[in-house]
Amino acid sequence: MNPFPPQAKLARAARRLPVVALCGSFAAILLQFQPDSLASLLEYKRSAVSQGEIWRLFTANWVHADWSHFVFDLLAFAATAAMAERLSRRHTIKCIVVASLAVTIVVHSLLPALSTYRGLSGVDSALYTFVVTTWTIRAHQTKDRTALATTGLLMSALIAKMTYEAMTGQATFVSQMTSGTVVVPLAHCTGALVGAICATWSCRKATNDGLFELTKTNASAVRQPHDQPIQKRAPVTGAY
Repeated sequence: MNPFPPQAKLARAARRLPVVALCGSFAAILLQFQPDSLASLLEYKRSAVSQGEIWRLFTANWVHADWSHFVFDLLAFAATAAMAERLSRRHTIKCIVVASLAVTIVVHSLLPALSTYRGLSGVDSALYTFVVTTWTIRAHQTKDRTALATTGLLMSALIAKMTYEAMTGQATFVSQMTSGTVVVPLAHCTGALVGAICATWSCRKATNDGLFELTKTNASAVRQPHDQPIQKRAPVTGAY
């Protein structure tokens, strides 16, 4: 008898499918093929936001300056969102929403000379940092030195990228951009900060719900002397 009926297999497959990454990528692709007049209504425009068009604070992340800009941002989003979703779909959605708003709000507040803004690069930075920070926290909890060294290199690469862009004013991966378009390192730094906060919150929630305490409980039970009865503990469940 098959212990997993077809419905259960389909449900498991659906949970593994990177729905958020696919939906976000599809939205970006769809917008890229629309007339630039629509992108102009969705991009961050300082004067328009000041007049109350606050939807631009969110939608600006999903439109791009040109095809080169779009292709790199889309590839980075699809990869990082898919990895983040395997860690926690719920917290991935939160990370994307918070980063989308935080990036443009910070740009609006701290860069008064910037009149317009487009692109997913700030959200990409948030998702990348969310993934690497989550891996780092889990590696620290399991005392996996190899994983800690790997995540340290990954985080160092992001810091080096943002430092290079801040010092040179040039994008690291996009070689050619539309005339008048500049890289905005502050957006990437803001996204990275959001990603780190979301990852810390996600791991803390998982720990409080008992996902990591199970391992500690089982390990302590094994170490108890044989002449002492092992105390039964109530089952711990959690979701993240």
